[in-house]
Amino acid sequence: MKYQLICQACNKIFSSESGLYTCPACQSSLRVEYVDPRTVFNDHNHLPGIWKYFSKLPLESESFISMGEGSTPLLHLGNRTSSTIDIWVKNESLNPTGTYKDRPASVSVSKAKELGAKGVVVASDGNAAPAVAAYAAKGDVPCIVLMPQKTPELRYLQAAAYGAKIILIDGSINDCLDIAREIANKTGYHNCCTANTVNPYQIEGNKTLSFEILDQLLEVPDWVAVPVGGGGVLSAVGKGFQEMKKSGRIERIPRILAVQAQNCAPLVAAFSGDGVIRKLEQVQDTIAITIALPYPPDGEMALDYIKQSNGHAIAVTEEEIMSSVFHLSGKHGILSEPSGAVSFSGLMKAHDQGIIQYGEKCVAILTGSGLKTIEAFKKGLENVISVPNDIESVLTKLN
Repeated sequence: MKYQLICQACNKIFSSESGLYTCPACQSSLRVEYVDPRTVFNDHNHLPGIWKYFSKLPLESESFISMGEGSTPLLHLGNRTSSTIDIWVKNESLNPTGTYKDRPASVSVSKAKELGAKGVVVASDGNAAPAVAAYAAKGDVPCIVLMPQKTPELRYLQAAAYGAKIILIDGSINDCLDIAREIANKTGYHNCCTANTVNPYQIEGNKTLSFEILDQLLEVPDWVAVPVGGGGVLSAVGKGFQEMKKSGRIERIPRILAVQAQNCAPLVAAFSGDGVIRKLEQVQDTIAITIALPYPPDGEMALDYIKQSNGHAIAVTEEEIMSSVFHLSGKHGILSEPSGAVSFSGLMKAHDQGIIQYGEKCVAILTGSGLKTIEAFKKGLENVISVPNDIESVLTKLN
């Protein structure tokens, strides 16, 4: 047996063959634990992308659905960033559908197909929907996408192009998550939402971020900054580093910096307050829309990993987010969506506040492509000019 499923609440243990998504005894979330923690991490180098870590992924056979997800570049920003900290960025925009969500989608849809799912369902307000829809299309698995009615059309066109059935719900993203759970309970469709509370397999895809950062950097960074919406990717990064420590591959884990938009920051509020995550009843609009969850489903787990790493949580303003977006594009040629750029914003702000010290090595995970939110770059239209059709007119505008 490669791995077991362990209930987060009652600690009951279930075999991998059970194919469970939640604990049948208490309905709580499950976590995947590998039987031999000493298993090597990259023993399948003949496999593509994240699947080189097959021994640490929850599939029984190599019949997985892959489109080349993972193996994204880790880029050093060098001296073009006005900072005294050593900043690297993990550019997840180069995944097949443009975001890190391809990692959990590949694992989740592959697992659903391995378990004989009639189809898959996902609740999303942005990036999870097209990722799951794409891998479902690749695997010939029917896909239902639930999104809030207020979701801009551009955010579900990509998922629709992959052939998914789009259902717009008159409610919030948390309402969509609840309905997706009910669909999974009442049909043969499997829940591919990226919340660990309903799908213990998706976090396994995201933890490969940690494996790749170590393989590429060749040392443990001092800090890893992660954007937080639902808390799943931060929890996965924490789990990945913890697994490497348990295996003896590393002696310490990096400190984790959770970053949220100030206009919707329930996890930061809990970290700075009494440690209890509460649903925000009033949420201000934010350019970082894909991480604007009033209640993070995996928030408690994320807080735990922050504490285990002696990390921190910080909120950044709309102005700080957009400043980072244009710094990354204008100085480094990296087109990051605002929700991804918050990690860079958080590192800079944490350094300014003395949380991150001089010379520390930091990695910012840029979770998605700016092409997802191209409207955010309208400021760049200032560089667009029209001139008559002659060289003299063009030359006068060059300076």
